[in-house]
Amino acid sequence: MAVSATEVANDQLGRSFGAPNGRQFSHKQHCNDLSLRPLGRSWRIRSNGEIMNVALQLIRAVSLLTFAIGMSPANSAEATDAEAVVQAEIDAYNAHDIHAFMATYAKDAEIYEFPANLLMKGEAQIEDFYENKRFSDPRLHTDIAKRIVMGDVIVDHEQIAITFPEGPGRIEAIAINEVRDGKIQKVTLIRGKKILDSSR
Repeated sequence: MAVSATEVANDQLGRSFGAPNGRQFSHKQHCNDLSLRPLGRSWRIRSNGEIMNVALQLIRAVSLLTFAIGMSPANSAEATDAEAVVQAEIDAYNAHDIHAFMATYAKDAEIYEFPANLLMKGEAQIEDFYENKRFSDPRLHTDIAKRIVMGDVIVDHEQIAITFPEGPGRIEAIAINEVRDGKIQKVTLIRGKKILDSSR
């Protein structure tokens, strides 16, 4: 029996939340204690690594759903514009160009750590952090391993080269960018485990 792309996507999304055999699940989230409650059973995310694993599964599921319902940047001017804004931010990040970087953000933009921990609010805080604590690192560079474009939401799975206090290394992150009126309004970050180059 043939299985549609939508069924495959739903199955993957169900498995992402721990539902048996995928298919049906409840995605009600309890952000305060980082728990998810699929189908009446509860399980708790206990580490950034587990959060990252769930997020990567969701990216794969969204990819399948996007394909299944025929959504693509080529079919949506809104998605194309939003992706261009985020790509300009990435290019400025890699060039360590604070002025070009800040030009992609709304004046009242917010940056969160998943699920709802506010890290920075407003262009002054964002500019100060990136200019003084990121762009001063000559190693800083990010590569986009995977990108999901859905309307004005751009989700990037990033591989970042950076210098930690302990030495040079890498960290993976997921950035959920929400674009409004041609500017990044909100970013939610999920950060993985840092890996020192000396530990490879």
